[in-house]
Amino acid sequence: MKGSYPTISLLRFCRLLGITRQALYQHEWKGEELNIEAELIIQQVIAIRKHHPAIGTRKLYLMLQPFLQEHHIKIGRDKLFELLSAYKLLVRRRKRRVTTTQSYHRFHKYSNLIKEMQLTGINQL
Repeated sequence: MKGSYPTISLLRFCRLLGITRQALYQHEWKGEELNIEAELIIQQVIAIRKHHPAIGTRKLYLMLQPFLQEHHIKIGRDKLFELLSAYKLLVRRRKRRVTTTQSYHRFHKYSNLIKEMQLTGINQL
């Protein structure tokens, strides 16, 4: 809003919103800090995924712990899931298809005798 109305002071905007200038600046700095931390984590995840492309987020979280402690980043497992989801880095689940019918066997297959039949009443088969 400050860009739209350059003549109105920042203090007046803060008073209208019911917050202090300090709270506004702290919110901006916290947002920038979170973005920097997220970028560091994403870069580390990409580096790990080069060697282990299908590693899940829970194992990834355990592998990231030394890196996170070294950089004093506090992030939980669920927040890591949200972060990877936002960057589309979650491992996609494989669709498992169960094959119940094996049509390509060596035994004789009978043709469908009722395929062309017109049924008009009960007990015709």
